[in-house]
Amino acid sequence: MKKFVNDPRQFVPEMLKGIALANPETLKYVPEYNLIMRTDAPRDDKVSIIQGSGSGHEPAHVMIVGKGMLDAACPGDVFAAPPMDYVLETSKLLASPKGVLHIINNYTGDRMAFEMGQEMAEADGITIGTLIVMINGLGGTPVSELYLLYGYAHEQLAQRGINVRRNYVGNYCTSLDMAGTSITLSRLDQEIAELLVAPAEIAIRTF
Repeated sequence: MKKFVNDPRQFVPEMLKGIALANPETLKYVPEYNLIMRTDAPRDDKVSIIQGSGSGHEPAHVMIVGKGMLDAACPGDVFAAPPMDYVLETSKLLASPKGVLHIINNYTGDRMAFEMGQEMAEADGITIGTLIVMINGLGGTPVSELYLLYGYAHEQLAQRGINVRRNYVGNYCTSLDMAGTSITLSRLDQEIAELLVAPAEIAIRTF
């Protein structure tokens, strides 16, 4: 046996149910829309932050819902964009007086689903902002090799006079068990540096 899977068609719902059951005080599962959301969302004093893409990239995005991170995530099936109605209904459920922010992965299906969901939500009077990112995560490379790669990258940066203020080594946006890795560098200012050390409470308990 290679995978703990019952009915492949129920893999995503069963995973989402497990996440919610493991975090009953902080997370809520809405099966109609493959939705994992904070139990205290939406809130009147903050923008609701929503992200979603195909499942199979865990811990992104459903496992980073929580205080200091996402307010909700509505994934599609494995490697499939969420349907537009998932995006729309999630936006409605998370609508806040401060508005809603969609974080969109730069893949065709995700962009189409969120663009249509945004259009429909705005027609209902919901204020939506968007931010597009490109994420390339894998998942089958052992953590020992990731640290080996980090050591090499750190040395290369040091030789160029670049100080590493903070690092994250691990699996954050995977592609099931594909081998490989990606390295992302971000230039910090004081505001971003302070935000990076702000507390967060999410399902995978990384931060």
